[in-house]
Amino acid sequence: MGIKKTRRGIMEERKVKIIKSEDFKEVYSNFITVSSSFYDLSISFGKIRNASEKGIEAIVREEIIMSPQHAKEFLKILSQHIKKYEEQFGEIKLPGSKEG
Repeated sequence: MGIKKTRRGIMEERKVKIIKSEDFKEVYSNFITVSSSFYDLSISFGKIRNASEKGIEAIVREEIIMSPQHAKEFLKILSQHIKKYEEQFGEIKLPGSKEG
C-alpha cells in the first residue's frame, strides 16, 4: 500500500502496483554502511569477503541514495516488517548482544 496526503492533509492508503524493470536484479548483502548529508542519506550494501582480527574486507555492490524524509518512511516500514517477522518466527538475536 502507498500513502498519499490529500488536500485536507489527511493520509490515506492507496494500492500500489509494483512492476520489476527488465534489468531488475536481487543482491545479497551481509554488510551495510550509512552516510548522510543535510540533503540525502546513502545506504551502501555489500558482502563481507574476508573477516579477521585485523578487520573486515567487504565488497560494496549497490548504493541507495534517498531524501531524509524517504529514509524515515523506509525505517518505519522496515520496523513494521521486522515486528511481523518476529511475531511469526521469534525474536531475532544479534551476535554479541546480551540476548544472543
